[in-house]
Amino acid sequence: MEQNPQLGLFDKEVALKQVADNSGGFMQEAVAGIECLPSGLYTGEDIRLHLTRQCIIPHHHNAWGALISTALKRNLLRDTGKVEHMKVRRSHARKTPVYARLA
Repeated sequence: MEQNPQLGLFDKEVALKQVADNSGGFMQEAVAGIECLPSGLYTGEDIRLHLTRQCIIPHHHNAWGALISTALKRNLLRDTGKVEHMKVRRSHARKTPVYARLA
């Protein structure tokens, strides 16, 4: 997720909450999908691809960031401090955080 220097931390939290609140059943389904992941290392992209294969798809692409934020807050994922290049071609090999899932 690209950082907007105009937004403060509070504004980002409000925006993420708004996306999550408007996600219908997506957030609940997606959190349950993360809870079912085995222990290991994942990027947000890995999680998105996994959930999409299970037909868990949000109403808006910003919901993926809200999902990862929610999973971190609920201790379903832990930020490892590492980054790696994204794999999907349209991501243009941007770097993305690596998260640990401790089941």
